[in-house]
This record gives sequence, structure tokens and C-alpha cells, in this order.
Amino acid sequence: MDQSKNSGFNSKLGVILAAAGGAVGLGNIRKFPYEAGQNGGGAFLIVYLLCVILFVFSLRWIVPIAILLIFLNGLGVFNIG
Repeated sequence: MDQSKNSGFNSKLGVILAAAGGAVGLGNIRKFPYEAGQNGGGAFLIVYLLCVILFVFSLRWIVPIAILLIFLNGLGVFNIG
């Protein structure tokens, strides 16, 4: 059987930093939208969630989604007020 090099962490510090970063990121995604919505940041919240969704998808999805958003904006879907 071929022994390939393990592509994991090289130190305990790397594991700790990765776990802390993951916890902070999950806390940000979970708590920030609630706080923004409660304090009058609903319009910003829509942009924030779109950015999170675009970040999750790969770059090949960004252009079609951007084209769709531009088209919907032209139709007046995002007119507020």
C-alpha cells in the first residue's frame, strides 16, 4: 500500500487556531444577522446574507448570480420605499 504524506496540521497551534477561527465564523453567521435585524439593519442584512451565500459558492457561480441580481434590479424588485 502506498504511504502518502498526510495533509493535516503540523502543530497543535494550527489545530487550536483553526478551531477558534471556525467557532468565531459560525458565531458571526449565527448571531450577527439577528443583532442587525433587531437594531434596524435589515437592508444591510440582505446584502450581508447575499455575500455569505456568494462566498459559499465557487467563483463559477458568482457571475450568473450577479447577472440575475442586475436583471432583477432593472425590473425594480429591489426598490425600497
